[in-house]
Amino acid sequence: MPLVFSHEIDPTTVDLSDFQITTKKGEILYPLFTTFVPSLEQFELRTILLIGQFGDHPDNEPNEVAIVGELKSRDGQNLIGQKIQVTPLIAGPFISYAEYFRFEDSYPYNASGYGADCPLSETTVVVRTVWAGGVRAIDGQELGDRDLKKFKIEMISGSETFTVSPFKIADIDDNDNNIDLCVSEQGIPKSVEVDADTVIDPRGDRNPITKMEILSRW
Repeated sequence: MPLVFSHEIDPTTVDLSDFQITTKKGEILYPLFTTFVPSLEQFELRTILLIGQFGDHPDNEPNEVAIVGELKSRDGQNLIGQKIQVTPLIAGPFISYAEYFRFEDSYPYNASGYGADCPLSETTVVVRTVWAGGVRAIDGQELGDRDLKKFKIEMISGSETFTVSPFKIADIDDNDNNIDLCVSEQGIPKSVEVDADTVIDPRGDRNPITKMEILSRW
């Protein structure tokens, strides 16, 4: 069960006892194992995969996850006491978090291979979408050029508001839940919307229309 945070997590503070799962029938359970795999790249440590027996579908599904230990974000925030409702198993994938950034000298740029970044010379800004779980195109392949128009990014430049689509989709072929949208236009991204039936999750469930505010990373 993937758990997506709004802040990147300090891996040294992660412990099995940090996570308490309550089922539909009120059972209290804990994970047997936790991992950041496959979201292991720098600046992606906001998704923790909880592994264990968390009830049964459909009679006693997990209902809530609470942070009950001293789990901390990379910027030092203590997340103890945070709670979230668990998305039903049959629900389609959706965007949990979105941020934008520009390439800086300190960025660990990956030019090729699995999880390759947006083209350095052509990209003005990157919009990173973090999904509730791993996703692929609805045909089971990686997202690609055929899907570009299904992603719509609202941007602001001065007093002008306009909508663009990415010219490329990056950070793919690595089986994680981070998908980068490469934007060539100048401006500040404000929100991202994805058409229904653009991606599927590992169960084959298709996404509904999903929209998320975009935050600045820096």
